[in-house]
Amino acid sequence: MFQAVLLEAAGLYFSEGYTAIPLGLDTSGRPKRPLPVAWQQTPHDWNKIATQPWPRAHGLGIVLGEASSNLAVMDLDDEDMAGLVLAKCYKTRAVKTVRGRAHVYVREEEPSASRVVPVMWR
Repeated sequence: MFQAVLLEAAGLYFSEGYTAIPLGLDTSGRPKRPLPVAWQQTPHDWNKIATQPWPRAHGLGIVLGEASSNLAVMDLDDEDMAGLVLAKCYKTRAVKTVRGRAHVYVREEEPSASRVVPVMWR
């Protein structure tokens, strides 16, 4: 039942231009591990998305980059900063993660490579 809801949500994301994949549990029991092999190459193609291993899913992830209209994410790992950003960004694509932190989603004109940018605050 839950897996059917995840697949339905994947369809809704697909209709908005995003590519979703099923997630399994990591070693800490959190739904963070991509289930498909070569998930980074998942195209924005409903037939490919719908045939992923959704029956084993415990969560849903979004493939970033070209597969999702150049979607990028800022991953905020400090809980205090994440709370502040979520309070201020309620009208944006910002979500609270399963660990109480935040992801802020943006669309780039051109996809960029992943990088870590330390930010000092307070």
